[in-house]
Amino acid sequence: MEGTAQSSIRLGDVLNSRRRRTFVGRRVERELVRAGLESADPQLSVLFLHGPGGIGKTTLLGEFAEVAAETGASVARLDGRDA
Repeated sequence: MEGTAQSSIRLGDVLNSRRRRTFVGRRVERELVRAGLESADPQLSVLFLHGPGGIGKTTLLGEFAEVAAETGASVARLDGRDA
């Protein structure tokens, strides 16, 4: 491909950026997680998220993981559906 400039942007980064732009709402919940992670004296150690299937729990958890990564926290994803 002569004449084509190589881009250093990764597909995953593009997809994450687009996903973040389309996520709306839940500002209060995102700030609660951020405050809990940034606090010198954390007030919560477990966050229980529940609800019927299809309402966006996994998407919200992804947003929480982004907030955690922004604060420098380690993020581990576990899925117990098949356990």
